[in-house]
Amino acid sequence: MDMRYEENMTEKQCRGAVNQMIHTYGALKRSERPLSLHFCSIGEYMSTLLDKNNVHNWKVHCHEQKPEELFNIEDLVYLSPESPNVLEEIDQEKIYIIGTIVDHNKKKGLSLGTANNLNIHTVRLPLLEYYGDVTFNKSLNVNHVFSIMQDVAQHGNWRQAFEEHVPQRRGYNKENKKNKPTKQDNQTETELQNDIDNDILDVSDAVNNN
Repeated sequence: MDMRYEENMTEKQCRGAVNQMIHTYGALKRSERPLSLHFCSIGEYMSTLLDKNNVHNWKVHCHEQKPEELFNIEDLVYLSPESPNVLEEIDQEKIYIIGTIVDHNKKKGLSLGTANNLNIHTVRLPLLEYYGDVTFNKSLNVNHVFSIMQDVAQHGNWRQAFEEHVPQRRGYNKENKKNKPTKQDNQTETELQNDIDNDILDVSDAVNNN
């Protein structure tokens, strides 16, 4: 997880990013074959939020350094929905980077620009190849991307991973039909933030109790 985008987000968006990382850790704990998970580029505010959720008790690696400072550039692959390269299969020898960006639609090209500036190879998930030529939001939450990658690393089945982890509220389902708006689609920003704050408390308690 590349957390260098703290300065590109509001405090509310940073809280949302940490919430997604809590759910990511929940997915890691539930896996029979968990991946090695690194939180990189941790800034001051995000560090405070993670500390409040007892990240020191999590089985993850936390770093202030950026991914390119920790690993060889040639071993890194940056996931970006704008990448022209399709990820067909996961290379177990590579290290895949997920940018912790909330509200990606207003920050299009941010992760791709970061990777290109660092000469890190980029890929995107094969969502178009699976769902076909339909209109939908190609940007997924951090925890959804992680869960997809973790599952495909285990069984290699993109179809199964997408059907398990891609939210239907994104505007598509496995039949490629537009879904009706959900409760979360119709929430105001205040209501959504209240849900995020409650989720952080609920999921953090579950992580600590397990």
